[in-house]
Amino acid sequence: MVDSSPNNLADNLPALREFGPGVLRATLPGVVFAVLGAAGTVAVSSVAAVYSGSYLGWDVMGLVTGFWCGVALVGSVVIGGLVSPLVALVKGRSRLAILPGLIVAAVFLANALLTRRAIIDNDPIGKTLFLNVYFMGAWAVLLGAITGVLIIQSKRAGDWAVTFVMLLSVLVSCGLAYFVWQEAEAFAFVAGPLALSGVVMALLEKLRRAVLRAAAMAGVAVVYAAALFITADITGEKALAPIERSIAPAPGKLAKLTGKPNVVIIVIDTMRQNHTSLGGYRYRTTANLEALSADCQFYPNGVATNSSTLASHASLFTGMYPREHGAHEGAAQWVTVMDHSLGDAIKLDSSRGTLATYLSREGYDTAGIAANYARLCRQLGVDQGFSYYYDLPRMLIFTRGGAPLFDYGLDAVDKMLGKNGKLVQTFLDGRAVTRLATDWIERKGRRPFFVFLNYMDAHYPYSAPPPFDSIDGPGIGYNPVLRMDPWRKLSVKYMEDGTGLTPEFLREIVNQYDGGLAYADHWVGKFIETLKTLGLYDNTLIVVTSDHGEWFGEHGLLTHDMELYEDGVRVPILVKYPGQEHKGEVRQERVSILDIFGTVFDVLEMPLPAVTAQPLDRVTHAIMAENFSPGIGRGKHNSRMKRTLTVVYSGDYKYTHSTTGQNELYDLAADPGELKNVVKEKAEIAARLEAEAADYLARTAEEEPAPAESDDDDA
Repeated sequence: MVDSSPNNLADNLPALREFGPGVLRATLPGVVFAVLGAAGTVAVSSVAAVYSGSYLGWDVMGLVTGFWCGVALVGSVVIGGLVSPLVALVKGRSRLAILPGLIVAAVFLANALLTRRAIIDNDPIGKTLFLNVYFMGAWAVLLGAITGVLIIQSKRAGDWAVTFVMLLSVLVSCGLAYFVWQEAEAFAFVAGPLALSGVVMALLEKLRRAVLRAAAMAGVAVVYAAALFITADITGEKALAPIERSIAPAPGKLAKLTGKPNVVIIVIDTMRQNHTSLGGYRYRTTANLEALSADCQFYPNGVATNSSTLASHASLFTGMYPREHGAHEGAAQWVTVMDHSLGDAIKLDSSRGTLATYLSREGYDTAGIAANYARLCRQLGVDQGFSYYYDLPRMLIFTRGGAPLFDYGLDAVDKMLGKNGKLVQTFLDGRAVTRLATDWIERKGRRPFFVFLNYMDAHYPYSAPPPFDSIDGPGIGYNPVLRMDPWRKLSVKYMEDGTGLTPEFLREIVNQYDGGLAYADHWVGKFIETLKTLGLYDNTLIVVTSDHGEWFGEHGLLTHDMELYEDGVRVPILVKYPGQEHKGEVRQERVSILDIFGTVFDVLEMPLPAVTAQPLDRVTHAIMAENFSPGIGRGKHNSRMKRTLTVVYSGDYKYTHSTTGQNELYDLAADPGELKNVVKEKAEIAARLEAEAADYLARTAEEEPAPAESDDDDA
């Protein structure tokens, strides 16, 4: 028996057929509009970033665009599903207006909120009238409604054309609002969408042929984009780029370069000596350095001049101790460089001659590639003498109002890809440093060159890429607290009250640090292979060292800086001489990284300037280290105690002079962990070394150069 009731499926097929195509026709374009709106929003934010003087890598733009387009795609599908019953009830062109109206409203509100962050302090009238969330929400609804009305009432332009024009008008208006006259910024993004869309819609309605309307829309898109870029270029700032400049050598020097060796200095940032397998560590963290050491003179007892980056690198570049060259953290001036607060940093004064300066005068091509852009950026003066200097991070944003679109997008992609904070981290990784160096040498290596490389992979946030993330054992997991911001907070808290560092957590920290060190070592090995492949290895002086070590709970400390205990300043120094001279030698004497400067001059047979540095194998000056930062945490590390530290080595004894009077003396042979202060038991030795420190401090009464100047107007 056939069911003839109204609920019979066959009887309802015509209605279903009408419902399906009609609803799909009304909702599917909304997905496209939403994705276009998301991509346009990222594009406008990127223009604002680049023309704020920021560096923004294509890889970052691609990842963020893909993420927000994905969010828009999913969101529009969900919204389309929710409104489909309403769409089914509406007839005619009104059906086509619902989802586009919602999309335009959402895109305006998102861009208005982003723009608001940047202009709210610059536009007092607009702040009162337009920059509150209630008005922007209401205006978004109004723009969405206008979009719907235009779709319904338009005689020639269809829903696609209307929505496209409205989205384009919203995006361009919000972009222009970032760059136009400050007192009119809020008016630009409020009135702009109506003014621009009104003009274009009037034009489209006059064009009878569809092909002409399509051409007009394409032309309008080009004009709008050009207007945004031209306005940004006129009123914005020039984006950062690598430094490339021509440095003419002293007359007659080029003719004398024939046969001179190349010079390569590699600093693996934060490389703690006793965590290198080169130095006897239980895990293979530096397999490539071990292989290189067969051709090297090896100094396992190298000493960094400071436990932080700027001062140590400046010593490496100038052959001077920090108080002599004057560049260090811990001064009285606060500086914000790029998107990173440098705290109280003093730049390297231009009166200090650097290794790159001297070698460029001799006719050497000079290049520096610094992964640690925060402490080795051009604003701190360490680019002096380099004809090519790359101090850009993989992403740099210091737009007015910040860059939440990129912050949230990158963080989400980072978590989805399991990058453990390395994607969000702006430092270049070892792969990028090696590729940049290789490209430069292949492009410029026709005459002797000096290349300085800084690898940042062992530095926090500790997160090693596979397979290096399990170098200490496959059973050690990754703790998300090691991401940048949580780790900073935890490390400060630990140094303040001694909590938060369990044995299990410490094992996770050390595993990731060791893996990062091994990853840097891997890419250093690749760079050495490149030199061999290019036939440059034999006639190149190669030095590998570090700027400081790292603490993992010793003396109540985490990370680096603040103190001068051995785990923070003892670093390896490898020297591969041209022709592999002195290969296989291990020198146990204590030497300073500043003596690398003297070694370069010795090998190149250049007269050594009047500096402290001497050739590493003939050092007679005192071995010292200094620190200028206030401590953080308990007891003598307390941040309220502003102090400077000066370390003097004498044989196995290490004496620390503190401006707070808390002086220390350790016998490193009997007490390598520096656990027993024998300043009272060995009073005679302490007095002798105190006199030596006092003499040094008197001779180098600190004349602090001007603080670093930031390129950021908001600094």
